[in-house]
Amino acid sequence: MIEALASFASTVLVGLLSAWVGVLFSLKRYRSEKWWEKKVEAYERIINALHATKNFNDKHFDAGVEGEKISDVDDQKLMSEAEKGHNEILRTIDIGSFLLPESSVNRLKQFAADVNKINSEAESWDEYLDRDWKVTKECLEDLKILAKRDLKID
Repeated sequence: MIEALASFASTVLVGLLSAWVGVLFSLKRYRSEKWWEKKVEAYERIINALHATKNFNDKHFDAGVEGEKISDVDDQKLMSEAEKGHNEILRTIDIGSFLLPESSVNRLKQFAADVNKINSEAESWDEYLDRDWKVTKECLEDLKILAKRDLKID
């Protein structure tokens, strides 16, 4: 009788321990997946922000090459989107490595420094567009690589 009770108790104990360990692993995986989703959202916002900045430069450069003028309404829309994008990048820099690795944050800091330098040094509108487009495109490409590495995609 005691052997049967001991056997039953050990079976229950092993079952409870197994269930507890399973729950711990499940919770850890759930948290990990949630953090991954938040990182995806953060990278998505950054890439969209860089795209908005690049789009501003693209549209103005194309209009200049084609000898056309962008309407005031379209210009305001492009400027507003680019400004929102720039603010999103600055917000991400301020949040820092809370969500993203230091390499991604440092790349955004370099981008912000490059943009500030261009704003103070560009001697013409065309020079500004060209230089800003280049640093934005480079940062966009770098962030795609950093995001894939961080998220373990491809």
